[in-house]
Amino acid sequence: MDAKWHAHRLAWVLVHGDIPDGLAIGHARDQGYRFPNYIRIDHLSAVIPAESMRRWMPPTAVSARTGESRRGLHAMTEANISTDPRTGYRRCRE
Repeated sequence: MDAKWHAHRLAWVLVHGDIPDGLAIGHARDQGYRFPNYIRIDHLSAVIPAESMRRWMPPTAVSARTGESRRGLHAMTEANISTDPRTGYRRCRE
């Protein structure tokens, strides 16, 4: 290991071996994970990076999971969103 390791990735490698190519190690919030420094091996899973990001709680992740805007006022469809070309962030048009 010649790079810095996050604790959850190191825990996964020590228990399960190498992280499969193309996958990220994600915390399973639905199993009780609440704090970034809280590591339980049974709360970790190898998932595609997009799923790992959806498990976070920022409003954009919630929007991606539910398909609704942060405030739940309308559906997040291509007609309702615009993308900032500088940052790539999506915003509601309404």
